[in-house]
Amino acid sequence: METTNPRKAGELILNYLSMFNEAAILMEEQINVKIFEILQENIEKWNEETNWKNHFGWFDKEPNLWISPNNWYKFIEEENIQIAKFDFAYENETSSFDVADLCNCGQSRLGFFFAKGNAIKNKSWKKYSISEQSSLEKLENLGFKKHQSTEFPWFIPVTLDNTKLAAAYEKDDFDEAMQPLHEALASLLKAKEIFDPIVEEMKKLPL
Repeated sequence: METTNPRKAGELILNYLSMFNEAAILMEEQINVKIFEILQENIEKWNEETNWKNHFGWFDKEPNLWISPNNWYKFIEEENIQIAKFDFAYENETSSFDVADLCNCGQSRLGFFFAKGNAIKNKSWKKYSISEQSSLEKLENLGFKKHQSTEFPWFIPVTLDNTKLAAAYEKDDFDEAMQPLHEALASLLKAKEIFDPIVEEMKKLPL
């Protein structure tokens, strides 16, 4: 997020350098970590009920968090090959704190992408798209946005309210603050039925 007067902002930061430095350290080492621990725990708990395949690695060196329905795999030579997944990632490039993007106060947004599995070639993935108007409308009604990326064509943002998050952080009670996450997860469950036919077509291709 760009400021309209960077020199004035710089002056303010330098005049209150100790406070801004302490705030940045607190954000990076405690606030950001706590909130994303809670977010990941909520996704893990939801995933236990759906029993989808998953990887919960937001705190890996390269953040890697995804969930994938069991029927989005193809069994080849005793190995389950992933065709598609819901990938939790940034909508655009960003230098903001994760929690700022999560609250739509940063340079990007965070959310779930309908994304190709690692085994699928880009040229194969590009062959298939959703063209039926009824399906397009259903996805949009569920909160999905069309993304310019061919590898990650559909995106549903997860946007938390920063004021509710502040109250949750103080009380250490995040149930209400995480409600937008659960709404997005419920949308993923409904969207699966729309994406299923694409995944089935992809399974027919040689990998």
